[in-house]
Amino acid sequence: MCRSPSITSRSWVITRRTSSVLAVSADAPWQTLDDLIAYVHANPGKLNYASAGVGTVSSLSMQALAHHFKLDMVAVPFPGGAQLTSAIIGNHVDIGMVPYTTGAGMFQAQKLRGLATTAANRLPQWRRSRLLLKRALR
Repeated sequence: MCRSPSITSRSWVITRRTSSVLAVSADAPWQTLDDLIAYVHANPGKLNYASAGVGTVSSLSMQALAHHFKLDMVAVPFPGGAQLTSAIIGNHVDIGMVPYTTGAGMFQAQKLRGLATTAANRLPQWRRSRLLLKRALR
C-alpha cells in the first residue's frame, strides 16, 4: 500500500471521457458520496481504495477525488479493472473507481453500489448518483 500523491483537479478533464463509477461493496456502510466524504474526514488515512495501477484512469480519478475533497486515503494498486472490482466486492479494499464496462454485471447483480460517476451525464442506472465532474468543477 502507498499514499497517493496529490494532483490537481485538472485530472477531471482526463477522466471525463470514461464512464467510471465510484463503487463500494453492496454491504458497505456508505450510501452516498457525502457519507463517504464525512467518514474519510473523520478517519484520515484509514480508508483504502483500489486503482488499476499508477497513472491509469482509475488512479487519476481517485487522486483527483482525494485532492478536491481533501481526503486522506491509502492507494492499493491492482493489475487491472477486473482485479480492482473483485477486491471491492470481497471487501479487501473499501472503494474504487470501477469502469462501467468492467463492473456492469456486478452493479446489476447488486454486488457493487455506485456512489458517483465520472461520466459527463448521469448514467441511466444511477439517476440519483452524484456527478463528480460537475461537483468538482464548481
